[in-house]
Amino acid sequence: DMNQLIIQNVTGAFIGDPTLIQNTTEQITGATSSDTVSTYRVFKYADAPYYYYDENDVDEKPVTNAIFIPGGVPESDLKYKTYRDHEFELNEERSKIRYVDPNYIGQFVDKFKKSINA
Repeated sequence: DMNQLIIQNVTGAFIGDPTLIQNTTEQITGATSSDTVSTYRVFKYADAPYYYYDENDVDEKPVTNAIFIPGGVPESDLKYKTYRDHEFELNEERSKIRYVDPNYIGQFVDKFKKSINA
């Protein structure tokens, strides 16, 4: 769980970022409930973290950021994949053309005929 809040139809700029010298956060207040949440870090959606991974992991397996969940990996050891990167990779994978090896077409036809005649 990324503990992210995605907001749309935003006017103005939210500047929450604890890495700034002033440790700036912004408070968002619900118009109906008056409930509040303070920003921690603000990203445009496409550039927001889709998931974090240990910077030394060549497989880039998702891990939990310790800022959000106690016991997670320290943020200093992490990098993240953005939503933009994730969508690009999905599209690249989906664009690959798959085909049956010509050496196996005969076997495929035989098995297909058996399955529809069964």
